[in-house]
Amino acid sequence: MNSTSNLILPRTWEARSSLFRFDEPTHVYWLGEKKLPGITGILQACRYVDTKWYTAEARNRGSHVHLGIKFLNKGTLDWTTVLDEYLGYILAYQKLVRDWQIEVEYFERPMYHPELLFGGTPDIICRVLGGIPAIVELKTGPVMPWTALQTIGQELLDRAWSPEPIRRRRWGVTLNADGTYTKPKEFKDYERDEAVFRMLNTVVQTLGKEKTTMVFDVLGSLNSDEREALQELVPTLNSVVGHRELYAA
Repeated sequence: MNSTSNLILPRTWEARSSLFRFDEPTHVYWLGEKKLPGITGILQACRYVDTKWYTAEARNRGSHVHLGIKFLNKGTLDWTTVLDEYLGYILAYQKLVRDWQIEVEYFERPMYHPELLFGGTPDIICRVLGGIPAIVELKTGPVMPWTALQTIGQELLDRAWSPEPIRRRRWGVTLNADGTYTKPKEFKDYERDEAVFRMLNTVVQTLGKEKTTMVFDVLGSLNSDEREALQELVPTLNSVVGHRELYAA
């Protein structure tokens, strides 16, 4: 198969299935034979996400709660199947839907960006509060600052496929175990968030996730003076690499 760069990419959502697929067990996005980085993977590779939050318990809770919400949105949730420890989170979502007048357009639809070549699965693409176009990111833990980048990535995906591209307002909200939710946090700095996300995506697309992680692990171990000195060393480092074949064993 030709490389993705030589493919004529479908521009309609219905046509994308011939090339795009999402492997749910491994949470990997594919476009033909090309593996696409996901939004969270991009943020992790650039060390914007602290993986200490990704405990087995947190992953299990998130999976169960999102599955329950999926069936609730479809109107097919069997409440007797919801485990007691997760019931409050789903009730919190139900309350959020009522309070914010959420009209779900898409819930957890895997998507990819045809130009920027990343994938993502927005939680909720919807209308809220009487018709405001919105993206709502649901959390069963705290809403972190990087959620701004997560939601702008989702907004880029939505705009790429919308017949009438619009700016959707973006919120992150924490669902609590006691059936309540925290005040939704809105992310309003579109230009900064999009510029930063595009920058991170460029690095990952250029280096790949593994090498990006290695680079930022090294940079993270340096203090500000050492990082400044490293910038000045770049020409020297390139020269070292260029001469290595002459001298290295």
